Amino acid sequence: MPVIIKISKLKISLEPTDIDYAYPRTFGMMNEEGDLMFRFNGFLLHSDKELINAANKATIEYIEWYNEQKE
Repeated sequence: MPVIIKISKLKISLEPTDIDYAYPRTFGMMNEEGDLMFRFNGFLLHSDKELINAANKATIEYIEWYNEQKE
């Protein structure tokens, strides 16, 4: 959870002039299959039977995006 809290405080640039934060936008809601969902604002929706796994997938996506921005 500390990583999710840290990511939530970081600014992202969705458009060249649009700045927002990567806060958890979807957290723990269920999809049609009964999987739990998680996503950060501006990123893809991830789902899994376990919420921690969905959050982990979303965190990995954010970290990969963040690293690409630094290149």
